Amino acid sequence: MKTIFTLFFSCLIFYGCKNSISNNNIYSFDTFVFSHSQENEDFSIKLTTSDTIYIQKRFPHPKEIFYSSIKNNDAIKLDSFLKIYSVQKLDSIYFEKNLSDGESFKFYLLKDNNKKWVSVYGREGPQFLYEFGKWLIRLKDQLHLTQTKTEVDFGDLNYFLLPQVDPPTLKNGR
Repeated sequence: MKTIFTLFFSCLIFYGCKNSISNNNIYSFDTFVFSHSQENEDFSIKLTTSDTIYIQKRFPHPKEIFYSSIKNNDAIKLDSFLKIYSVQKLDSIYFEKNLSDGESFKFYLLKDNNKKWVSVYGREGPQFLYEFGKWLIRLKDQLHLTQTKTEVDFGDLNYFLLPQVDPPTLKNGR
């Protein structure tokens, strides 16, 4: 009887530890970055496998970085969305031609050194991407942010950030 009790107790501890470990790594990604830009704002949100979420605000100026914690249920919603809609199967660029100063956003995923990104400019992307983007913006707006001086890598922001262009040189003072 003592052996059965010890075996049962050992199994209970083993499975409890196993479930605890798997709950800590609930994400199907190593890094997720959402970037959003429109006329009055430009920012990126970065989430890794911890509960810390980073925000880089680029506009309005000055550029600043903040951090906060994400609630477990919000992290689960975010990850569920990525799994349900198979972001991996989407095209990389959805671009509305003949649009100037439109809304743009980018989803960037990194998992086991595999990168996937989806960039949207205008209204050419799948509707669920816009819904997910709006949910992420609401999530950011609900966070209690703390400013930090820590440098944070927000991944590949190509096809999202405008290139830095030097002003033209003047000839003869004009």
